[in-house]
Amino acid sequence: MENGIGVSIICLAYNHKDYIEDALVGFVSQHTNFTFEVIVHDDASTDGTTEIIARYTQRYPELIKPIYEQENQYSKGMLSSINISMTKARGKYIAICEGDDYWTDAEKLQRQYDILEKYKNLSMCVCAGVELLSNGVKGKEIRPKTEDAILNPEETILNGGAYLPTAALFWRKELFENLMEFETKLNIDYVWQIKGALNGGIYYIDKPMVVYRKGTEGSWTERIDRNSYRRKKFNKKVNEMLRQLDEDTLGKYHETILKRIMANEPFYDQYMYHLGEIKKDLADGKSSKFLWGMGVRGEEFQKLCRKMGVELTGVCDINNNHIGEKTMFDYYIYDTSYVFEFGDIIIASNDGVVAYLKEKGYAGIIISLQKYEFI
Repeated sequence: MENGIGVSIICLAYNHKDYIEDALVGFVSQHTNFTFEVIVHDDASTDGTTEIIARYTQRYPELIKPIYEQENQYSKGMLSSINISMTKARGKYIAICEGDDYWTDAEKLQRQYDILEKYKNLSMCVCAGVELLSNGVKGKEIRPKTEDAILNPEETILNGGAYLPTAALFWRKELFENLMEFETKLNIDYVWQIKGALNGGIYYIDKPMVVYRKGTEGSWTERIDRNSYRRKKFNKKVNEMLRQLDEDTLGKYHETILKRIMANEPFYDQYMYHLGEIKKDLADGKSSKFLWGMGVRGEEFQKLCRKMGVELTGVCDINNNHIGEKTMFDYYIYDTSYVFEFGDIIIASNDGVVAYLKEKGYAGIIISLQKYEFI
């Protein structure tokens, strides 16, 4: 433990003016019996994020250690923010939180620290989290188990990067001192999770202690997930990484890796594979059928319905924007209250929407699009 520092918190920030204070408050509110530091890497923000970081640095000079870039490193293809920050980290353990996410439990660090102090054979600890949508509405829980558990490599590989919230990751600093070849292909949280799982498994604490903001400006969802070209390019890189992982682990997880590679195929292709099942589920010509969700899955499903003659009455989205207009696939956009009251069948874009509809007491038939995906 260098200089007596137990944990180095690494916060990656870029144009997070509206969110960074929540992250910083979550850090400085931690109650621990060890010393920790906060390394905030600001990748040349232009929206006032830098000034907020500077204000907190002045208020907590012994705690917050900022790194201010003069030029945006991400756009230049330079070393990632995590690599730059890791070179400055002095803690025995590393905790990650991007500047638009935040922690909600003042005991988070202490709980994770205690776990890895107790279980010397493990290198990573995570916890449950909650999604917060861009409109402020609570999304789905990110909760892989319903009790504390050890997550093994198979389930970590199979379920992809969204299996665990990035803001929940906590690992031994030495975990990444010796890189396997697959780690050089991509430097993202999914790769970190796999590396943690390969080193004895990941200890999962079944307690939501972090919030993941989904769809904020500049986020992965906005930059990659909602852009079909970028998403396809990204998934290609992920699959290359997975094939290298297969080599690195001498085929031990071969079947699991193949399933994950299939799941990275475009949603449209996955829905086409299940076209017969989809048509059967929606065969009742008398019922009104609405798609709930206009994100990536929703767009791909509309495309399928229009091309393959699958009946769909209309679409809606929790944001309730552009009511009465048509989507690019010529379906009318309805208000969610109308769909909730008059829709006989709702095709939910993901399991989070299913949970929301059930919680609100929707009386009709709910079908999750995730039913038609490979995983």
